[in-house]
Amino acid sequence: QQNMNMKALLLAVVSIWFCVCVQAQNDSTAKALPIVIGFYNLENLFDTLDNLVKDDVEFLPTSVKKYNSEKYFDKIGRLADVISQMGINYNPDGLALMGCAEIENDTVLTDLVLHEKLAARGYQFVQFGSPDLRGIDVGLIYNPLYFRVLYKQSLHVELPSHYPTRDILYVKGLLYDDTVHVLVNHWPSRSGGNNIADVNAKEGASRNANNGRQATVSTGASGDAGLGGTNNNFRKYMEDAGSTSGYRDALRPDGEEATRGLRLAASKVCRMVIDSILSKNILSNIIIMGDLNDDPTDASVLSGIKAKLDIKKIKDGDLYNPWGDILKQGYGTLAYGGKWNLFDQIMFSSDLLNTASDLFLYRNHIYYNEMLINKGGQYKGYPKRTWLGDVYNYGYSDHFPVYSVLLKRL
Repeated sequence: QQNMNMKALLLAVVSIWFCVCVQAQNDSTAKALPIVIGFYNLENLFDTLDNLVKDDVEFLPTSVKKYNSEKYFDKIGRLADVISQMGINYNPDGLALMGCAEIENDTVLTDLVLHEKLAARGYQFVQFGSPDLRGIDVGLIYNPLYFRVLYKQSLHVELPSHYPTRDILYVKGLLYDDTVHVLVNHWPSRSGGNNIADVNAKEGASRNANNGRQATVSTGASGDAGLGGTNNNFRKYMEDAGSTSGYRDALRPDGEEATRGLRLAASKVCRMVIDSILSKNILSNIIIMGDLNDDPTDASVLSGIKAKLDIKKIKDGDLYNPWGDILKQGYGTLAYGGKWNLFDQIMFSSDLLNTASDLFLYRNHIYYNEMLINKGGQYKGYPKRTWLGDVYNYGYSDHFPVYSVLLKRL
């Protein structure tokens, strides 16, 4: 009872703090609590211990990288710094939910959520081991003040190549007091080109080429889209890093065409779960997030998971992908050969778009922060990633995180 009273008090404080902020923007949502949900590819977050059943030799003290505790905890601290700041302009508690990819195990998530920059939030997480040979999995970090797990399951993805890949994480829970279904994905990559057997092997060469960029880009639930205010720095860094066009070339040199069927297979597993949920209640609250290794305009998203890009065409039971308009503007979360992609996405079922509902979508952002950008050198304008080849770069990730803001009507 004491815990429940404390939760009610904390949420009341947050709602009072936010009320003035939202009142200035939209009177109809003045008495609403902002709930921030995000996704972040943590780029090879490995511990330093040898796992004999996983291919983690690249991230051991004996490797060429000389990966050790100092580098490991430096990376943990940098990621914690980013996560601690995401969404705090909407809610001082920051993220209520955050899906993540490229984590080795529960050890790295434990060290992450217990870091001094995050520990006060009391984050917990859901994570399962999956058959990916590199040992990288997905997980869901959550703040128990806002989310309570009711059910969790790891969903196996069988590829046409029969090559092991990441499972899909399914978590059902209460977000504040609304039942939501969350699916966290990391679909097969484009590396390997025509060699299907290589698509989930070590992705060092691909990751060295996949350099991303990001800004704070907003799109409202009403369908309007655009930069969150004037963001000249973002455009400057985009120009520093390369072309902002050409992401829909017919000939894809990055292995997209050769590996397309693998992501379609993963998307159909995800869609099967969605159909099962909707068959019981067509107005179920469903949130799909992940590094899809595909853009909102690619086949796995449009025809596999069946996510629509036009909010005006959404009917009951449909999925809405708010990132299509942002991609059209030339913005993304990573790039290949100077051509920008938006692989990191969060999608929503139809009832979460209804502003008359108790819980509904308000804004979407690609998280932008100056500290995440290389300021000079060969990779000027690119994200400040963890490694440059085998040299530790004191960076963050080769992807930028994304987050969405839901409003909970009080």
